[in-house]
Amino acid sequence: MGLRTKFPAVIAAALLVGLVSFSGSPAVATTAEVDPYDEVRTHLSTFGVPAGQVQSLVAALEQGEPWDVYETGLRPVKRDRMIINGMDYRISRFADGSFSAQGIEIPAVATNGLIQPFGIQACVVTGGSGFKNYDNCQIEGVWGAVIAGATGVDFTIVQGGYDRIRYAGVPFQKCMIGTSCSSPSLVASRMTETASNRAFVRWQGDASTIWGMSWNYWVELRVGQNTYSTVTS
Repeated sequence: MGLRTKFPAVIAAALLVGLVSFSGSPAVATTAEVDPYDEVRTHLSTFGVPAGQVQSLVAALEQGEPWDVYETGLRPVKRDRMIINGMDYRISRFADGSFSAQGIEIPAVATNGLIQPFGIQACVVTGGSGFKNYDNCQIEGVWGAVIAGATGVDFTIVQGGYDRIRYAGVPFQKCMIGTSCSSPSLVASRMTETASNRAFVRWQGDASTIWGMSWNYWVELRVGQNTYSTVTS
């Protein structure tokens, strides 16, 4: 597999927001005041949270009030799906606008030997008689302002045979203001499907919030029965 660095959707969006323009005027050294909540605003907007709820969620952060996604016992009020920067996300939305999500990278498809990418990405699917190889793909879990997963994952779908995961990937995590988290570790795996169980790899870590909440998060790739998916805690 070819190793590469890939970023969560919020980081890619933030890079676009951060572009500056230049004029013919002489350069002047200035110190811009950085709003510590800009990153989380971009993240929420990227995942389709309405502007009014973005402001309410940021205000909750400032005032130390927990988001619904972190509250035990609260259930999502809506589920939907979004394609963001080449990632396919299934999103569970809560009443205050906070959300959790499960994401997997959409592979580029090889046609007549040429790669036809969905977007700027490196996940590629190639195939032969009765099988498809997926290489360099990313899996991701999102819990409010916490993002974690693995990139560079390789797996194979076999028609009429057992599917398998060939490489578990490289972990990553992103914890925005109001949260902290550890780098995920590979804690469990079954690299080849069996007659009764799918192949899987599970990356797991710990997260906490400024509200005193802490939890164990995990993100899992499951491969079997000629399908694949991401599942999260």
